[in-house]
Amino acid sequence: MNAITRELIIEELEARGYSCYGSDIIKNSVVMPAITILAPAKANPIIYTDKLIENYDNLNDIVDKIISIYESHNEFDFDIISTIRNRNWILEHIFISLQQESDEPLIKKICEGPFTGLEQYLYVRDTTGIEGWSIKLNSSIIAIADISIEEAWDYARRNTFAPDEPILERLSDLLYEMTGCEDFLDNLFAPPLYVLSNRNKSKGSIQILNQEYIKKFVLSLEESSGQRPTKLVVLPSSLHEVLLYPVYDGDIFDVEQEHSLTQMVQIINQENVAPEDVLSDHVFILNL
Repeated sequence: MNAITRELIIEELEARGYSCYGSDIIKNSVVMPAITILAPAKANPIIYTDKLIENYDNLNDIVDKIISIYESHNEFDFDIISTIRNRNWILEHIFISLQQESDEPLIKKICEGPFTGLEQYLYVRDTTGIEGWSIKLNSSIIAIADISIEEAWDYARRNTFAPDEPILERLSDLLYEMTGCEDFLDNLFAPPLYVLSNRNKSKGSIQILNQEYIKKFVLSLEESSGQRPTKLVVLPSSLHEVLLYPVYDGDIFDVEQEHSLTQMVQIINQENVAPEDVLSDHVFILNL
């Protein structure tokens, strides 16, 4: 078992002259130990330690990696603190995301109907820096920017559900693009699954609440197949995308099939999805 701890990492960082502190960050109801290195007048990246401890056996290697991450984020001249106080910038960069219901003090709305157990929350995102960044919003942040909660939700809906935001692909086409294997194409025995996300492929599961886009998608299915879809089964792949499985008039979709798909989702979540990225352990059913 790896004996390296966050406390040992902090001690080594301080021995190298860095001022830092540890904190527990909640992401999608998952508590994640983290470290922040302090620098004057800058907002610094939150560096999560569990994965580093899992992937490295040597304390010095972990500290070297953390310093590398810290320095790479400080190479670009961008004042995040001043930016998030800018009313116009916030309104241009505010979006909605989905996650599991939580106790986080965010600007959020509990989902009802078929998506019970999830919540919508507001965040801002930007592509500045190496990987870009995002910040979940609370009432204090938007108050500083002189934005009301109602106005924040209004702009967030416009940005999140803008015509160029949703991205929909057949899973078979996506697998073909990834692998080059033609076996994924025109497979009559494969279920007609579609991947729904956003153009950034980050926090894209929110597009399942894009009612106008879902209506157009259902209409396109009816026009292309000559059959009327009666349900959309939503398989929560992660926070970043969902899979859509259309059920047509005359198809059999019963409790047993729903249970089978739910089991598949649970297995994938356990084996392939990071805990902080799990959207749900069961499928959702949209009756059309």
